[in-house]
Amino acid sequence: MSRSYRLAAILLSAIAALLAAVVLYLAFGDLGRHKGRIEALVADLIGRPFAIDGAFELELLPAISVVAERVRVGNADWGSQPQMVELGRLSARIGLWSLVSGPIDVRSLEVSDLSVLLETGPDGKGNWVLGEARAPEEAEAPDSSAAAAPPVLQNVKLANLRITYRERGKPDRVALIEMLSIGPGSAGLLALSGKGSRDELPATMSGELGPLDALFSGQNIRLAIEASLGDLRLGVNGGLGRLDPLDGADLALKVGHPDVGTMLKKLRLPVMVSGALSANARLADAGDLTRLDLAAKLGDITLKVGGTL
Repeated sequence: MSRSYRLAAILLSAIAALLAAVVLYLAFGDLGRHKGRIEALVADLIGRPFAIDGAFELELLPAISVVAERVRVGNADWGSQPQMVELGRLSARIGLWSLVSGPIDVRSLEVSDLSVLLETGPDGKGNWVLGEARAPEEAEAPDSSAAAAPPVLQNVKLANLRITYRERGKPDRVALIEMLSIGPGSAGLLALSGKGSRDELPATMSGELGPLDALFSGQNIRLAIEASLGDLRLGVNGGLGRLDPLDGADLALKVGHPDVGTMLKKLRLPVMVSGALSANARLADAGDLTRLDLAAKLGDITLKVGGTL
């Protein structure tokens, strides 16, 4: 019996030492030296050339931390240019435990000089279809009953992000984020600020959201955000007692534009409607339900809706 205890003790000690070695390696080892293996693995998964031509750093403990520079993803064979994605620099830090417990805790995210080209080939297939698609019978049906909490972004800095959509015989469509920042604001809220453009229409965004503990719990969230796209104006102000299920709402939404038809033309979209747009919506707590009131006017069309969710 004593021999069995000694063998068990030796085995447990060996396992503990192995686990300790793994943890120490993940915490202090140079995981960046596996860049070549990671490049090969990603390239095999997506079926496209993938390379990190610049610096690469990776840490898994105490949080997932990654830095990558000069990243590129190859385009489809029929593409109009060699690269589908080109990235100047990425730096991210994500809470490890949050990947299990949720919501995902993105403690910091910096992305600069990102260019993404989306285009369709002669057969109508998009270059964003990577790897080999699974047969329909192998695809997993999404769980419609599960409501995943959105990631919590604590510190974000985006600069010079460009997405181009290219379709044969038509002008390119371009969405540009010149800058977008999310960081600590007043009263424990997160401050948001950004500007960019969609084709020839300038876009802006500013406001506050939070506080941080409310975003993690999905309860008692406050927000005040103003956004614009050309002459389109959007404002959201108020709060939500709970996201899932929706409860304790006191939220107002305002939308306005002097001529929707003009905006649709500039965005190269079908002009299905035209005229001035003004809309006011409000969500309010109604016991176990949430009340929705909407009043909108588009040209000569007037709409009023009231009810509960």
